[in-house]
Amino acid sequence: MAGTEGGGEAQAQAEAEAETEINAKNVFVMDQGGILARDSSGSKKDEIYFMGIIDVLQQYNNKKAAENFFKGFKHDRKEISAVNPKWYAERFVNFMKKHSS
Repeated sequence: MAGTEGGGEAQAQAEAEAETEINAKNVFVMDQGGILARDSSGSKKDEIYFMGIIDVLQQYNNKKAAENFFKGFKHDRKEISAVNPKWYAERFVNFMKKHSS
């Protein structure tokens, strides 16, 4: 039984390390959830800025899907305000990366 417990601890540690590695790349948790300050040359400073974003989220339902479908004839479907939640998440993260680094 003792050997089984040790395997469980090793697995737990491996999972924790994997999560740490994933979080290091996640814009929402790196730098303690804030934005690390940089000077004009791009060098890191000892300050972290935090901000809040207020976004009104609505349920993506049949009405929103239809809105995206019809507006998509005239505009890029991924740029319309009513988009599939996966597209919205991707667009939001890309915007944050572009404007916070």
